[in-house]
Amino acid sequence: IPYSDWVDRICEYLEEAGYTACKALELGCGTGRFGSLMSTEGYEVTGIDLSKEMVQQAIKRGRHFRLNTSFQVMDMRKLTFKDEFPVVVSVCDSMNYLVNTEELYDTFVGVKGAMKDGGIFIFDMKTEAFFKSLGEEIYSDEKDIGEYYWENYYDEATRNNEYYISFYIKKGRLYRKFVEEHTQHAFTPEEVREAAKRAGLTIIEERNSEFEAPADYSGERIYFIMKKEG
Repeated sequence: IPYSDWVDRICEYLEEAGYTACKALELGCGTGRFGSLMSTEGYEVTGIDLSKEMVQQAIKRGRHFRLNTSFQVMDMRKLTFKDEFPVVVSVCDSMNYLVNTEELYDTFVGVKGAMKDGGIFIFDMKTEAFFKSLGEEIYSDEKDIGEYYWENYYDEATRNNEYYISFYIKKGRLYRKFVEEHTQHAFTPEEVREAAKRAGLTIIEERNSEFEAPADYSGERIYFIMKKEG
């Protein structure tokens, strides 16, 4: 996962737009890798995630490296922050875990409430074209620490992508098995634009997988850059 590339591209954009060394909120922070790297660029990062286990790892990471970060368990659909952040970010297709347009709208409303006037919101989404390319397949790979098997199912009617991943991690001469189940939703650009408009956010740009304009909806992912006008 190209966390360093994400940080470089997004922070470069933020700096050029005048958002430097400020408070930033990350939605779907996971184990805190992106937020930790962003903090080394001078940002005071608050990360939220639904997973208690991931947040615990993020907190440990921040303490270990003495970073200007804080992490907490929170639902991005129910943000409680008020007018705190000039910057809100979300990467690694965290927004695809919202499964319908109402959840997307609720998240946008919370983001607007959490941002200061003039604040900026940058996030990525996997595209419908990408999920279609995954289809109904099994993927596998072997790493130094073990192996994984990825069973993928994409439903074109619901635009939901379900995948089940079995990890076999080496523990001495044996392997330990871990299983994850995920559901992601493919939003159309029109759905994102409509939800943003309803929530009162202004879309500044839509960019392609390389974080370059213009957006390419046949590619793997697109980025949306939105603003809270004030």
